[in-house]
Amino acid sequence: GEDDFGTNLEDNAERLERRNRRICVLVTVVIMIVMFTLIVASSRPESRQTTVVTDVGAVSTTHYLATRAGVQILEAGGNAIDAAAAIQFALGVVQPQSTGI
Repeated sequence: GEDDFGTNLEDNAERLERRNRRICVLVTVVIMIVMFTLIVASSRPESRQTTVVTDVGAVSTTHYLATRAGVQILEAGGNAIDAAAAIQFALGVVQPQSTGI
């Protein structure tokens, strides 16, 4: 009677402890994967902010191809609105997850 009850409590406590350890390991692995992904993503050249200053203006974006598109529009005689539109379209292609277009 009483011995079975005590054994069941100990078994339940051991099961809970094992489950909690598994959860802690899983959470740790997920955190490590997320951190690794963020470190790799931030170390890519195309994910860093790029700024170009020319005689006709300055362009700064989060992707070098979008910056290049804005600079080309300005150098071709476009204004800031034209360059901004070109930049948004370029960002929509190279970083679709980050834009609202």
